[in-house]
Amino acid sequence: MKKPAVFATLAVLFLLSPPLLSMAQEKSGTKKGEPSGKSPKGDNEKAKAKEESYSVVEVGEEVKLIKDSEYTDMMKKVDAKFEEEMKAYNEAKKQATRANRPLKKAKPVKPEVIRHRFKTEAEATAARDKLVEKKKAEELYAVVEVGEELKLMKKSELETFEKSLDTQYTRQLEAYNKAKKEAEKDRQKFTQTKPVKKKFKVINNSLKGEKEAQAFLDKSLEEKRSKKPG
Repeated sequence: MKKPAVFATLAVLFLLSPPLLSMAQEKSGTKKGEPSGKSPKGDNEKAKAKEESYSVVEVGEEVKLIKDSEYTDMMKKVDAKFEEEMKAYNEAKKQATRANRPLKKAKPVKPEVIRHRFKTEAEATAARDKLVEKKKAEELYAVVEVGEELKLMKKSELETFEKSLDTQYTRQLEAYNKAKKEAEKDRQKFTQTKPVKKKFKVINNSLKGEKEAQAFLDKSLEEKRSKKPG
């Protein structure tokens, strides 16, 4: 006679157990099917961020701030860029040789890479900013004469600027010749003036810092104005 009573007690406990379990889960702040405690993923990310170190890298005249984990990929890009520049140089050299003309393009030089390592991003940022200011103060500038005009620019930009002048003149000459042919074909009078390549002369390309370069430019402009008649 005791067995039915035992079964009845077990049935009551079974029916009550889900609500009791739910209450316990709500109290602990977890839901059914969710793991308790902190996320291991979040802890790993925090640990990784804490362990991450940084580098300030000088690539030629350029200054970069990177994570140490990015250094290998950055060096691969530096090598790839230099290979592309050498490829373009060798191609230009071949074309100049075939055309029996001098090569104006300078041979590429692989930039020197200097790495400074730091434990925190804040330290790296401060070092990067200081280095940028130092390089800016030491950077060489040039004063050039283009036609009748004096210009100030970075020494590193001289080659690109001179090349742009050559390209501009070539396009102007091509347009002139095309217009001339069309006029001759239509038996029309051609009055367009033939383009003249602008004179390009480097006055000084060893001016240290923008302040010194600007002072030299101002002095050169004043001298040029004083030489003008009237």
